[in-house]
Amino acid sequence: MGVLRVWLGAELRRRWRAHVVLAVLIGVVGAVVLTVAAGARATSSTYERFLSRQAISDAQFDSLEPAARAAVSHLPGVRAAGTYAPMFVGPARKDILPGEDFLMVAAADNTYGRIVERPIVLEGRLPRPDSVDEVAVNESGAARAKLRVGSQTQLSSLAADEGDALQSGRLDEITFHGPKPTVHVVGVVRTSLDLGQVSYANNYFLAPPAFYRVYGEQVFGYPPQLAVRLQHPSTAARFVETARNTVNDQFPGSPSAEQFNGRATRNSLTSIRDATRVQALSLAIVALAAAIAGLLGLTLMTARTVTGMSADFPPLEAMGLTRPGRAGLMAATALPAAAAGALLAIVGATLASPLFPTAVARRTTVPPGITFDAVTLIPGAAILAAVVLGAVGWAAYW
Repeated sequence: MGVLRVWLGAELRRRWRAHVVLAVLIGVVGAVVLTVAAGARATSSTYERFLSRQAISDAQFDSLEPAARAAVSHLPGVRAAGTYAPMFVGPARKDILPGEDFLMVAAADNTYGRIVERPIVLEGRLPRPDSVDEVAVNESGAARAKLRVGSQTQLSSLAADEGDALQSGRLDEITFHGPKPTVHVVGVVRTSLDLGQVSYANNYFLAPPAFYRVYGEQVFGYPPQLAVRLQHPSTAARFVETARNTVNDQFPGSPSAEQFNGRATRNSLTSIRDATRVQALSLAIVALAAAIAGLLGLTLMTARTVTGMSADFPPLEAMGLTRPGRAGLMAATALPAAAAGALLAIVGATLASPLFPTAVARRTTVPPGITFDAVTLIPGAAILAAVVLGAVGWAAYW
């Protein structure tokens, strides 16, 4: 045994360059495979995490009067409900038309934007609920109006008494003489409005309840809309019908009943769910293909390494080294390189983690930072090292 330890030490010193190269190759191959595998795992769960973290509503209702909104909000099965009002407000610029080029989405209570439909904060923070002069802006709106966190801008708005002229097509009578407050941009956000839920809000500000309390009656906009989270999201379609029956029964003949418009909102996000699933599956296939190709290359390289050491086998066998012992000795020789390569793979995959998820899955979360996916990286690195050691032992055995 002492002779074998001496030989092992001598072998590592003699061929240290080859072992370093092997460790680097293991690290590179492993980093690629583990990065893509971790990316597939992260992508597969983005949709569910998006629904949960951002508290996406399960149903929304338009054109309900306050009493009807309250009745729907208190139906059995409601987890939380919030109200928001799209208002015809935009930056006071000649090239931006409030209501057409820009909107103000104002929370009408302290629930919307906090407990229901939480925005993804990309920069800065959310406006304080009691602040009249703080707003956030979505990415598209920030680019359109050249705004950023810390910007100060005056607003232009369509006055409430100009609504009739707008709806009847008398556009020449519109002067946008609504309130013109100056606000501070405190955040850049992304919400479900940016992910295909509606088509009317490409560029918008997000305002707190204080803004709506001060300017809600002075500015023309869409009626307040109710966003509802349910205890059981799968019952959304049934809940909408229950809400319709409730409104018809309690408020017969009212605008709320005659203009009732409820919908299961998650149906409009199914394209995101399907896209992330396809993307996760594609990444998993890529990871598998990369693993097969990379491990095959490493196997061939380790076989050549064993062949290069085969000149020492006859003397070792003369000292009583058996075939299984030879396989174990060669595996021990490759152990430092395999361990170092596996560690490099883990480090590389961790540093590359901000690359995933990509495409639409990336838009459902905050800009990703460096993360350590222990569930994927540790077992993956262990399998990588085991395959390399197994390949060395197998080649040496035969």
